[in-house]
Amino acid sequence: MSDVEKGSIRSDTYSVNVKSPSPAWTHPADKFWSTYLEDAEKQDNALSESWKGDTDGILIFTGLFAAVVASFVVQTTTTLQPDPNADTVALLTQISAQLSTIANGSDTQIPNLPTAQPFTAPASAVRVNALFMSSLILALACALSATLAQQWARRYKHAVSQRGPPHIRGPLRMFLFEGLTRFRFVHVLGCVVALLHGSVFLFVGGLIEYFYAMDGAVATVVFTLALISLAVYATLSIAPLFAPDCPYSTPLTAFLRLTLSILCYPATRLTKLLWTCKDPLRSFSKHMKSALSDPALKQRAARISVGSLRRAVHSTLRNIDEEHELEAFFESVPGLLDSLHQGSTAVADYLVHDEGILSRVSHLLAVANPDARRVRVCTATIRALTRRVLGPGSSPATDSTLTHALWRIIDRLGGLLQNTESSLALHSACTLGTITADLLDCTDRRVSLGTTSTLAHGDMSAMFSALLGDRMPSGGKVDREGSPSIGGGLWVEVEGGQLNLRADGHLRALLLLVRRTVPLLGPDTPQGDVDVLIEALGRLHPARAASIPLVLELRDELDALGALCTRQRYSGEGEALRRVHLALLRSAAGLPGLLGSSVAAIRWKEDDDGLCGSYTYGMPM
Repeated sequence: MSDVEKGSIRSDTYSVNVKSPSPAWTHPADKFWSTYLEDAEKQDNALSESWKGDTDGILIFTGLFAAVVASFVVQTTTTLQPDPNADTVALLTQISAQLSTIANGSDTQIPNLPTAQPFTAPASAVRVNALFMSSLILALACALSATLAQQWARRYKHAVSQRGPPHIRGPLRMFLFEGLTRFRFVHVLGCVVALLHGSVFLFVGGLIEYFYAMDGAVATVVFTLALISLAVYATLSIAPLFAPDCPYSTPLTAFLRLTLSILCYPATRLTKLLWTCKDPLRSFSKHMKSALSDPALKQRAARISVGSLRRAVHSTLRNIDEEHELEAFFESVPGLLDSLHQGSTAVADYLVHDEGILSRVSHLLAVANPDARRVRVCTATIRALTRRVLGPGSSPATDSTLTHALWRIIDRLGGLLQNTESSLALHSACTLGTITADLLDCTDRRVSLGTTSTLAHGDMSAMFSALLGDRMPSGGKVDREGSPSIGGGLWVEVEGGQLNLRADGHLRALLLLVRRTVPLLGPDTPQGDVDVLIEALGRLHPARAASIPLVLELRDELDALGALCTRQRYSGEGEALRRVHLALLRSAAGLPGLLGSSVAAIRWKEDDDGLCGSYTYGMPM
């Protein structure tokens, strides 16, 4: 066999285990909902198996138990009605007496047949039949309830298993699952099991009464065995209250735990008691009948509340225990937030403060040599979150959680700036520039409103010194306490003196971003990396009152970049440089006397093949 043939066989064998490519999502939130549904399907399968096992066990036991009870009912119901042979026996007795009188030749008057008295069932017979009939009716009710529960579970499973895009199926599943929780479907099954246990107790009580009327010795044996069984049942019910790891429990356990909680904490447990005492079976059946048959169900489920979305996020994160799963979740966050027309700030605030997403992101970036995909995913998540938690509508209060998380991220990204892989350094620089823009806008907005900043003043001063300095710190080398506090003029210490944040912050950040990223652009730079850089440039908008030295530095950068664009117009990196140059011109267009509409002259012409044509740049003085 030739090497070529061996290679083809090896390739065919290996291709069986090749992971299928990731699907192309058509909606920004599809990635998040796909991650949510992946875990939700496992949960639904486990719940379905649990419900099926419970209801099947109820039906099997109820069938056998009802047959036993029915046989006793048939036997004991005859004691509730008069004996149909009683009149015949009385008549035969009178005839026998008359014949005896005639045979003896006696003239004694033969008494007439006594008048029949109304029949009254014995008290013991009434008690026995009441207990047996109650037991039988409860058993049949349990069987019917188990059948209904199976039907509800199948309808729920069918509804959540319908095909469709993730951004439609995800909210639908969350809507239906919250219905199961709100109407206490699990508690309904628990009530059915409790009724079945009660049916057994009623039958045992009737059995003791039945044998007590017949024979005291047999009744004593039955009563002793029943008492032992009751003691074992009570022990199994009480044991979990004292040993949380005890695997034994009965339907009585939950009631005892609730009662104990109420006795110990009456003020805090009263609301829970009132909710638990509602009629969940009637409410749930009514809800399932209306909700699952509603043709507009998907439209209703699409109206996601912030609280519901928080619970979906928490449910997804709670089951993530591996780094690649966490990375996949981070990849879905930007699309999820972009898809929310309202409430994105509240969801981002929940992710940052309650779930600690920024701390988890910094943990993923803390490895020695993170791969390019991880850096892209993590930096995109950081940009999506900081834009919202520091944007309009964010809380003005000082937030130590956000402060510490941002410090760790700045340290991690500062270290990645020195990475030899250009893509990692470019994404890190763009993310640092975006964080700087968000912090500057947040500070300016808070000062204009006369409120405090989202971050503590001392930490913010040190953070701006780190972000706007020529050398990005790494590993916590910044002296946060040593940096001067931000005063009324918003001055911070940087290399070479002090910097006015409101006047020169954006321009300084723009210069740093250009100096760090333009040398990284090349013919092999992915289009996505260029888009990230252009987006970061668009977030920085220098103030019109910027200082002249910084404006002159920006002019020099524009001249150098324009000349480079002209030289590289026929190379592979010419298009990327041109786009960056145009984005930089748009960002700095508000600076007076430098980049007005009549100052920058840019001409771009594409040839017939759509490739780079002629590019000229002029900056009249």
